[in-house]
Amino acid sequence: MLRGVGEENRNHDVGFGCRTPPLNGCSQTSLGCVQRTWVSSKAARPWQKRNLPSGKLRVLRVVTSRSGAAPVRSSVNVPSRRAVILQGLIGTIASLAAPAIAAAQAQDIPAFESGRYRFTIIRPRREIPSIRLFQLEGGTIDLTTLRGKPILLNFWASWCAACRTELPILERQYSSGWRGNLHVVAVSEDRGRRETVEHFVKALELRTLPIYLDPNGYVAYSERDNSRNAPFALYGMPITYLIASSGSVVGYMPGAADWSSAAANELIEYLRNT
Repeated sequence: MLRGVGEENRNHDVGFGCRTPPLNGCSQTSLGCVQRTWVSSKAARPWQKRNLPSGKLRVLRVVTSRSGAAPVRSSVNVPSRRAVILQGLIGTIASLAAPAIAAAQAQDIPAFESGRYRFTIIRPRREIPSIRLFQLEGGTIDLTTLRGKPILLNFWASWCAACRTELPILERQYSSGWRGNLHVVAVSEDRGRRETVEHFVKALELRTLPIYLDPNGYVAYSERDNSRNAPFALYGMPITYLIASSGSVVGYMPGAADWSSAAANELIEYLRNT
């Protein structure tokens, strides 16, 4: 679910192990571990038993460290104290800088107001989901296939009075200059028959505007529980989500907006370069 903000109103314990396996069941971590080896009588020391024949087995005591671990180097690279401190400082600086970077990005987005409504920025930005849209004339498309150009994802309904004002504006803009430069996806939220939408579109003379259907509410929702896990919230009707060329959802514009205004064109230009 996409939520918006700004509507005039968001020691590492390294284990050391023996490099050689224990002999005769000798524990790797026990003190006074006894290992057996073959020696020659010529190499015998004064403390060895003199009655051992050459080439026989003798016992050599090897005392390990007090920790019980063999005195060998670990194969794990343990970072130095300086490296740990440096990494911590980098992480702290990054966490402190993140809000400032986000604020700077928000300031770069052109302001857009129409009537008593204003464009609302969504933070954090999210990528457009992979959802199927039903075309009025038949067939389906995946929303993610439109990535590469700005997208105006407009939600409307035949019973919405304000939609009767906004849809003709979108039609004029799309047919006169937008077509080929950005995508307009006008999704009907009517739950009735397809014929109802077709009659409404014909009455408004929407000849070029791409019309889509969401008869089961899998694209947008207005219920609090959102039982179908639809990705776009309907905070009002109409409502338009603005999506950058990169595929990230930048924000939404509630209410009927004047998309022919200079402020709207400036915002769309920002989406084209984002």
